[in-house]
Formats: sequence, C-alpha cells, structure tokens
Amino acid sequence: MVALSRRQEVQCHKSHLNKSSSASSLKGSPVPKEESPVPNIFPLKCKKTQCIFYIGDDRQSYDRQMRKFSKPDKMMDHVERHLEKRTLGKYECCHPVCKAEGLLLDNIILFKNHVEMVHGIRLRDEKDVS
Repeated sequence: MVALSRRQEVQCHKSHLNKSSSASSLKGSPVPKEESPVPNIFPLKCKKTQCIFYIGDDRQSYDRQMRKFSKPDKMMDHVERHLEKRTLGKYECCHPVCKAEGLLLDNIILFKNHVEMVHGIRLRDEKDVS
C-alpha cells in the first residue's frame, strides 16, 4: 500500500488524427469524432498486437483491456475466434470511442478495414481465413 501511495498517475494526451492524411488513407472507413464523450484513457491508435474486442470489454480490468499478444499472428487467431461467435448483420467496433458513438459497420470487410485504418490493428484478410 505504501509503495502504491508514492506512485503518480500519468496523464494521457488526446490522440489526434492527421486530417490531411486521414481523409485519403481511410477510403470510406468511418472515423470517430475527435471530441468523444469517452475519456481518453484508450488511445485511438492501438498497438498492433492488441485485441480490439478486449479494449472495449468494460467488464475487464484496464490492464486486461490493454493486453498485448506476443505476436500479431496470435492476436489475429484470437480475434478470428471472437468474429466466429458473431452472427450475420452489422459489426460494432468495440473500441470505447467508437462504441460511445454507436459506430456500426455493414460487413466484416468494412469492420476489418476500419480496425486497421483507424486503430492501427491489422486483422487477417477474409481470403486467408479458413
């Protein structure tokens, strides 16, 4: 307890997308508004080995939500298991900022494109999924 009392909380800075590059690189992928109702404790750009579903799971601890896998392939396998549980229809981005805005994507290809372009997490192409 004494050791924790000496620790100081680090303040996170607001993540900004480069407006000139974001418009050309996103190619139709919805971008969350920069002014979000969710506090910025979850950066919009994530680590490439983070699970987009864990980040948005508010039942988990912050450390569990921010968990990183050892390799991108391990994370991709994990995310594919999440996606297998999903039914057909719209795909909700689980990132807290996107979730607060109610962002829904029409299909899995748009979902994966959004996750890569907005959050920096590359997911497995549909043609590579068995």
